[in-house]
Amino acid sequence: MGLADDRLYMIKRLKAVVVPELRAMGFKGSFPHFRRSRKGWDYLSFEFRHRYGGAFAVEVGRRKDGEAGEVPDNEMNAFWARTRERLGTIRSGEDHWFSYDDALIRFGKRRFERLLPQVLELIEAEAVPWWEGD
Repeated sequence: MGLADDRLYMIKRLKAVVVPELRAMGFKGSFPHFRRSRKGWDYLSFEFRHRYGGAFAVEVGRRKDGEAGEVPDNEMNAFWARTRERLGTIRSGEDHWFSYDDALIRFGKRRFERLLPQVLELIEAEAVPWWEGD
């Protein structure tokens, strides 16, 4: 698979595994941007890069009720949020990307599959408490 095919496959797997969990949590929207209204707005967006091999990051954001925004609620995403973080950095403070690049090619499709539980775990361990914080 080339980088474009890798990215499409990763998106397909994220849609199949992670997006249903986001929907169960009350998120609406379409890949790569999701939002939910709950004591303000919570956002989650996926960002892909290919410059150094295939990888993606998951950005989370929030906007409190009454907080003015430059972008209408129905167009808002984590990238526009004034208050935002990247999954994997909330606790560690270090930049975090989920990598499926060619250096991992020996793992075949497992290089994609191994990332899915990591994303779900970080949503639960970092994003949920962060969204619920002040």
